[in-house]
Amino acid sequence: MGIFSRFENKAEDVIEGSGGRGRGGIEPVKLAKRACKEMEHEKMIGVGHEYAPTLYNILVSPEDDAAMSGYYPSLAGEIETYLTGQGAQRGLVFDCPPLARFIVDDGLRRGKFDIIAESVSPAIIAELRHEEMVRYGIEPDYDNLDNFDFDRSQSHSRNQQPQGADFPADDGFAGEPFANDFDEPLFDAPAPMPSGTPAPGPDAFANDVVDNAADDAVSDAAPADQRTVILNEPMPQQPQAVLYNLKTQRVYQLRDDRTVVGRDTNCDVIIGDPSVSRHHAEVLHNDSGWLIRDTGSTNGMIVNGIATTQSRIYDGDIIDLGTTQLEFQEG
Repeated sequence: MGIFSRFENKAEDVIEGSGGRGRGGIEPVKLAKRACKEMEHEKMIGVGHEYAPTLYNILVSPEDDAAMSGYYPSLAGEIETYLTGQGAQRGLVFDCPPLARFIVDDGLRRGKFDIIAESVSPAIIAELRHEEMVRYGIEPDYDNLDNFDFDRSQSHSRNQQPQGADFPADDGFAGEPFANDFDEPLFDAPAPMPSGTPAPGPDAFANDVVDNAADDAVSDAAPADQRTVILNEPMPQQPQAVLYNLKTQRVYQLRDDRTVVGRDTNCDVIIGDPSVSRHHAEVLHNDSGWLIRDTGSTNGMIVNGIATTQSRIYDGDIIDLGTTQLEFQEG
């Protein structure tokens, strides 16, 4: 059985009888397919690797939240496992295990959902994962341990392996697609030299120098037209300005003329925050500088602590869109 079929069966078992499937509710399979699509769409190209997003915000209506909230821990865990397997099959690398979390969006109707994928640092993912575990009662809130039910947490742990959840070799789990195993050193320590072995002299690496010189000679012998292409390749243009998300530590490059900021997936800068409107604001640029303008959002905009609908912005200015705080950085 392939990984998708296994996810479909397990997810349907998780929410069977919850009202989450059928009668206009959300089908788990659609969540998985959409999450995988967003993973592919938001992947980042690195040196030698393609990196998958690590945070998946699943926006649902209040009605679907009421029907499915009791199944979020298991369902989110299944989606995370599915994304990990799909990422491995596609050759994508995760900076850390992905996190799927459900968020209520009052603007969505029953049966409708949205998923916003973001690349977030491992430290922030760890913090958000703990918040989710506290929310589900799986981990204690270390600031308030008096009301925590430790017995309940053991029976709801998302880290426990469900019975019968063995992973066949063809499911794409042959290698963990994470950038670091976290428990293993990145490099093997050199083997100790036998006792009595003299230290290498100054000529010990003479052959290496000769070999490197030979490699350089081969490289220099490349066809002239190939070298010309490399030498004449234009240098990548650095962004003139960016928005820096102070919580997720994500950097958003701004366009030279107009950048649309909001929660909708067709925005230039996509912010996965329910308090941010689908099209919240736009950043404009011309020869006189940069300007940000509210485009009719629900929760408004604040620049440097002052509520406004339009303001010029300069390097270091702080912009609040809903509960998301951004820093404008220029140069």
